[in-house]
Amino acid sequence: MLDTCFTLAAGSAPKVSGSTSSVTPLSLISVDPKDFDLGGVPPVASSIRSDARQRAYEAVTRGNLLEERLAVLLSNRRATPGKDFSLDDPRVVGVLQELWAKLGPGDPRNLDFQAAVEALHLGDAHRRALKAAGATDLRSIAQAIKDAPVLARYNNRVRQLRKDQSLERGEGPQPIRSAVPPEAAAAMRRAIGEGLERERSANAATS
Repeated sequence: MLDTCFTLAAGSAPKVSGSTSSVTPLSLISVDPKDFDLGGVPPVASSIRSDARQRAYEAVTRGNLLEERLAVLLSNRRATPGKDFSLDDPRVVGVLQELWAKLGPGDPRNLDFQAAVEALHLGDAHRRALKAAGATDLRSIAQAIKDAPVLARYNNRVRQLRKDQSLERGEGPQPIRSAVPPEAAAAMRRAIGEGLERERSANAATS
């Protein structure tokens, strides 16, 4: 749990004045998205015209509502809500990948290419594909893996469009070359999850 306090000075963005956190063992909880219809504070386009104080209020309000709904949902369940946490779960790898892709270039957690490849337990074939894709650090590695299926879907649509319209070479939209095919990206995600889970299990056994 994370409790954060903000200060709001006139004409400036909100600043964190203090926070406290508590950590419990991780577990996976299956939740139906329909259970989290927060309402009340819709993230509509007009919110971009609100000032920093209004946007901070909306963000805090939605966060509080989400926490309250989750607490009610879990307290009313008859069965144990969670199950053993495993780093090789594709959903967990997906969340980690999203977090890594959002790291800032100067973030100390954003490992350089070699350190990131080793930390992610990726092999030589993965290393070559990521290098060819222009990856230089943990952030860009995660982004390259994340982009692979998106580019594949785009290229399939472009090829179908070109076929339907009988376009000549150089005409119309062109496929985007990707050094990381979707099947290779899927193999990388599996390797990352399995490697991190082995590492976690080994650490747990020796602690």
